[in-house]
Amino acid sequence: MSSFKESPDPLYVLRGANSQLSCLKFENSATLWSGTYTGHVYSWSMETRRISQTILAHPGHSVLWMEFILGTGSLLTQGRDGSVKIWAQSESCFTETGTLLCSSLGFCNSALVDQHTLAVPANGMSTVDIFDIRNHTNVSTLLPDQKSPKLGMCMKMCIANDRSLLVGYEDGSVALWDIGEHKMVSRLQLHADAVMCLDYCSKLTKGFSGSVSEDIFSCVLNNNTIVKKTEVKVTNAGFSDCKVRRDGKIVAFAGWDSNVRIFGAKHLKPLAVLNYHKEGVQCVTFSEDYLMACGSKDQLISLWDLYR
Repeated sequence: MSSFKESPDPLYVLRGANSQLSCLKFENSATLWSGTYTGHVYSWSMETRRISQTILAHPGHSVLWMEFILGTGSLLTQGRDGSVKIWAQSESCFTETGTLLCSSLGFCNSALVDQHTLAVPANGMSTVDIFDIRNHTNVSTLLPDQKSPKLGMCMKMCIANDRSLLVGYEDGSVALWDIGEHKMVSRLQLHADAVMCLDYCSKLTKGFSGSVSEDIFSCVLNNNTIVKKTEVKVTNAGFSDCKVRRDGKIVAFAGWDSNVRIFGAKHLKPLAVLNYHKEGVQCVTFSEDYLMACGSKDQLISLWDLYR
């Protein structure tokens, strides 16, 4: 892959969201879902490039996270109202079938462990609750040892290998949890400030993170130990989201400066800076066929055909 000398143009731009974008998720290559600051969830057809369905999932509260439960057609949405809602799809509409309680503080997302298990940020400081989605019950809690340093709030989380969970904390550290054993198996201080974005690629056994500073990091999991791999300093500080593409080739960082930075995932080699948006980019995601979508405070979603 070679880098672009100038920022390319987006493939196309989706317009029509009623407020700032807060999260994005491809259901498949034909459908993109977006969450907004007003609690709306929109389904966008990639064929017509228009909104095909709307759910008022968390009225008056930002939608922090969305995920589909494979094989069920069910949708999970998390809002800053302190709830994760379960939506069942029937014909052309979604019906709420259950609610799980989570933290209403901060901006930490949940993480789907498997078809039946969900990790959510808990109201307790630094803690994560594990729920059984089928019966909506809390089955365990990941609680740091009281002798460990104060980690602050959970800021970001993502699934790693073999039912393991990576959690980024307010103190700038990233920890690896064994969900089955309910214990922290490794912790590494990466950032001087709170972890603002975090993602993991099982193909590379590598994680990526950003903070409020100019520094971004990659780390690897070596025998269940987090080891820092690469550090890159960029021009402007602050990141809202990062996503590594499923094939492990590239990783995208959404910046507060309205730019999206594209790196080669193996060595964090800079490849491109996308500067289409006029306000901070809040979220980024990839489709199964590697189309990239970026959502911004300017209420626009840009779609990009890069390094496919």
